[in-house]
Amino acid sequence: MRPILIELGGNPLYGYWFFYGLAMLSSVLLAIWLCRRRELPFWKVWWMLLLAVLGAFASARLSWLFFDSDFADFGDLKSGGEVSYGAILGGLTVAMVWALIRGLRLPDVLDAAAPAIFAGEGIQRIGCFCNGCCYGPVGETFLSVQFPKILSPDGVIVGTPCFLYHLNIGLVQRGDILSLPVIPIQLFSMTVCLVIAGVSLCLFLKDKLKGCLIFVAFASYGVLRFILQWFRPNYDFAEETYTWNKGHTMAVIMALVGLFFVFMRWRLGADWAGFDAAKTEKDSKAFRRHELKRRKRTKQK
Repeated sequence: MRPILIELGGNPLYGYWFFYGLAMLSSVLLAIWLCRRRELPFWKVWWMLLLAVLGAFASARLSWLFFDSDFADFGDLKSGGEVSYGAILGGLTVAMVWALIRGLRLPDVLDAAAPAIFAGEGIQRIGCFCNGCCYGPVGETFLSVQFPKILSPDGVIVGTPCFLYHLNIGLVQRGDILSLPVIPIQLFSMTVCLVIAGVSLCLFLKDKLKGCLIFVAFASYGVLRFILQWFRPNYDFAEETYTWNKGHTMAVIMALVGLFFVFMRWRLGADWAGFDAAKTEKDSKAFRRHELKRRKRTKQK
């Protein structure tokens, strides 16, 4: 509920972008640690993640501009403007291409990506809450919150997104200072993502679901996001309606993609896409060291 967290030397620090940066940093550090546990070469992983972050930001921004705004707004970062599906798709695609080019074991990279992606997505939802976007339905509950009106220096109402939406559909007046109480779906989404990240991390550390962990996470998130999407207004209409929208479509696609690859992994076994074999001598030795350590841990248990 604080679009601007603090002002440093007259320059505002926007909550959305603060938590966006924190999410990216957390995802990168977690992914590095997990990749190192699978004995993947550090510098190859580092460059892969750097490119993945750039790809995620560009894809998320372009997705928002394509679906919800205008490409003339590309440089305007004051009001947020990211699509989580775009970030996941762009970042993961770049990481997969780099892994294949540089000879990293793709199943290990994807397994490490599952906790990292959803930990970052969960943190980013706090930024959505600060920004006043991705809100839920109007309702008086003990969880309900109100988002403030924000004025530009010349007195024009520029935020928050929740207040602007309620103003546009006639639920509040220009003289009001707060939106109507709404259910903070952003915090429910945050909880879902962090739970998926935590479960994925536990499975990764126990070497469970190797080679398909990320697809199980995708399928789980797709189903849960589909349910949560019904509690978010369809912003394309001039009244508060709850109908099928592009969020439902993307959730269904994510769930189906996850289930498809889980099925492929189950039917084809370990070498589900031909990427399990190490592609360099160095990686091959690292893989054998990892397997020896894993077997020792299993015997000790």
